Amino acid sequence: MKLEEYAARLRSAAEHADDLQRRFKEANADRLDEQLFSEVLDNLLVTLDNLHAAEEQLQVQEHDLTLMREKLYWERERYHELFDFAPDAYLVTNIHGRIVDANHAAAGLLGVQNRFLVGKPLLVYFTSEFRPGFLNRLHQLQTRSTTEQWDATVQSRAGERSDVMIRALRSTFPEGEGSPGEIRWQFRDITERKHREREEREEFFRATFEDAAVGIAHVGARGEWLRTNPHLRELLGYSAEELAQLTVHDLIFPEDQMLSRAHQMKLISGEQQTLSYEMRFRCKDGRTLWAMVSGSAVRTSSDRFLYTILVVSDIGARMRIERSEKEQRAIAEVLRDTALLLTTALDLPTIIRTILGNIGRVVQHDLAFVLMIDEDRAYVATADDRQGDTPAELDPDLRSFEIAILEVEFLKTMNKTCLPIVIPDWQDHGAFDAVPQTESMHALVGAPILSRGEVTGFLVLFARQSGFFADMHAQLLIVFASQAASALQNARAHEQARTLAVMNERHRLARDLHDAVTQTLFSASMVSETLPRLWKEMPEKLLHHLDQIHLLTRGALAEMRVLLLELRPDQLTRINLSTQIRQLADALRARKHIDITLKLDDEYAIPVPVTIALYRITQEGVNNVVKHSNATELDIDLVATESRILLTIEDNGVGFIPVPVEQSTGFGLYTMRERAQEIGAAITITSAPDQGTTISVDWQREAQEESG
Repeated sequence: MKLEEYAARLRSAAEHADDLQRRFKEANADRLDEQLFSEVLDNLLVTLDNLHAAEEQLQVQEHDLTLMREKLYWERERYHELFDFAPDAYLVTNIHGRIVDANHAAAGLLGVQNRFLVGKPLLVYFTSEFRPGFLNRLHQLQTRSTTEQWDATVQSRAGERSDVMIRALRSTFPEGEGSPGEIRWQFRDITERKHREREEREEFFRATFEDAAVGIAHVGARGEWLRTNPHLRELLGYSAEELAQLTVHDLIFPEDQMLSRAHQMKLISGEQQTLSYEMRFRCKDGRTLWAMVSGSAVRTSSDRFLYTILVVSDIGARMRIERSEKEQRAIAEVLRDTALLLTTALDLPTIIRTILGNIGRVVQHDLAFVLMIDEDRAYVATADDRQGDTPAELDPDLRSFEIAILEVEFLKTMNKTCLPIVIPDWQDHGAFDAVPQTESMHALVGAPILSRGEVTGFLVLFARQSGFFADMHAQLLIVFASQAASALQNARAHEQARTLAVMNERHRLARDLHDAVTQTLFSASMVSETLPRLWKEMPEKLLHHLDQIHLLTRGALAEMRVLLLELRPDQLTRINLSTQIRQLADALRARKHIDITLKLDDEYAIPVPVTIALYRITQEGVNNVVKHSNATELDIDLVATESRILLTIEDNGVGFIPVPVEQSTGFGLYTMRERAQEIGAAITITSAPDQGTTISVDWQREAQEESG
């Protein structure tokens, strides 16, 4: 039975006794009721029994409480033993972080006796870099019940630093809920573990540094090599001791040193934390090391510069690939430019000089010759001297220079085999040392110029350095030699075509002179021979014949002017259209008896392309009248206004049946339509048998300006 139940019974018995006492007072004392008395005795006995039982229970509970106190005492003693002699440092602070209690391990860790630790702020035993973290976690513990765990470094009074793992727990015991409570701290010394981790980490980084497949170095503020790994030393060809006597700037190309120093200053000043750039190093054996350099600045917690970590990667292979790609692109561009030149230029000397210039863009050399063959001898057609910024003029001594092919071994070989040749030092071959400008040359590469399977010339490149040329240069030279051969063929074909064109033009002019001017002058001569006789016999007809001579000579003059326009087409742009049409009409009057009516109004300026097109259309129309129409009348009207130009050519000849353009076999009509289309004009050709022909050309000025 619980103590509370006994207390309740005692209170009930006391209340019952009070009730009996009241009833005794109310009853007659002289006449005591036996029944009441008996009831009182019974209640007293029950109460005494309850009191006796309660006493026994209290004794039992007192015994249990005594045992509990003893157990609690020993438990507290045991707790203090565990707390005081625990291997980890334990501290208890109030909510503000002041030490309330500490065990022996904590005293040993912090180097202060327990009694002197009490009341001290725990903050003071943390090193400066970990104090902000401690305050932040203390604030977390003050604001809410939580458990915090982290690593930090504490420092004893003697200055010894220890790495610790900290666990902190806020508790409200023993004051109870609602009290500020206290914070319990566990500090586990992990200095040895941290030391092992640092050693493992250092070993890891040492292995990474030493065994890395790229060059790694620590570089000081003045560029001195503080530490280098084997791969970097292998790349540069220096030992660690040799590098220790040098700086980074000692090994960098002079052209790159300014850039290198600028990057180093950015890292030292903190302007940039990392940088990457390409750099050229001079190796011990004279090689050039193209490298990608990445730099990172290492600084202290107070932002003081310590050193730079440089990572050096050999990019020579990549540079060679890029250089090869660049060379291939340059070769493709040069070949394209040369091929384009062959299709647009026909002047052979210009083409050959251009080919030599293009060769210089992809094959380095000091001197180049183009040798052409004349029977069994070779002469220098052109030369390219790479000593200057531009190809030099042909040396006067070379202009008249020629040599027998059989007297030069490598020329004889190329002429016989039709294959290129590479000579590491051509002076050893002799027989070519008489060529001017070649005294200081050594290496040579040449290729024959083949035209229809026959060697017509040679491309020859020289270099001062022995062994400069390789087979790849010879293969490239073959391509340029083929282009030179194509240029020769094109130039010859063009020359032949030009000669043929000149001959054809001469024949056409001779024919036109015979058909027009010569016949007209012959007619004028015949009429003039009859004048003396007419003067004597029929003087009244003399004036008519003089008019006829005037007409014939005027027509001959007009024919000559038309022929001169054919010879000098640029004159079409200098003479207005009305004058040109009048010359055509005068020439036609001298050739045929035809009545020509001209209505020409070109007050407004006519664009040059329109002038040329309308003149050619008029010329073609007049020729058709002469050749096909048998017309006796011809009207030519030209009206040029501010907005349009209208040309009309109308005759009363035999006419024809018009057909669609695609079915037309007449070249003249097609030409007229094509010229009208070129200037954006509308052309209408109207004709019918025995109804004559009308040609109308309408050019709208505004429409063409908008489309232009």
